[in-house]
Amino acid sequence: MKRIVYAILVIIWMGTIFYFSNQVSDDSSKSSGRITETIVKVISKDPEKAPLELKERVEKIVRKTAHFSMYAIGGFIMAGLISTTKVTNKNLIILSILLTALYACSDEIHQLFVYGRSCEVRDIFIDTLGASLGTTIYLLAKKIRGK
Repeated sequence: MKRIVYAILVIIWMGTIFYFSNQVSDDSSKSSGRITETIVKVISKDPEKAPLELKERVEKIVRKTAHFSMYAIGGFIMAGLISTTKVTNKNLIILSILLTALYACSDEIHQLFVYGRSCEVRDIFIDTLGASLGTTIYLLAKKIRGK
């Protein structure tokens, strides 16, 4: 049952990533733009007069944090799925990070075919770091639970 739940979660996670990556650049910018505007309102004394450079910098941080976070979630649930097989913790770490990183590569390639989007190797590195954190958190949680 645990394997089925994790498999469903991985499929939902992959579908969510695919959905966001399939958005054309304008729609993608609108999604992160709302969060960016909120942050600029909080950190700027006069958000209406905030320099464009500040808004662009905040938007870049928002977008890269989203990459990192989504792949941390992916690393966590991928580790959960792999843990339902008979692998050592070392192999679980390798497989979880590798499979999640491969999905990051396929996601970036997918974006080459979406209007206004591009393939960014930097995003693959950010995604892989997120997957590494998610995998680590999974193993720490498993250790704390005593299993």
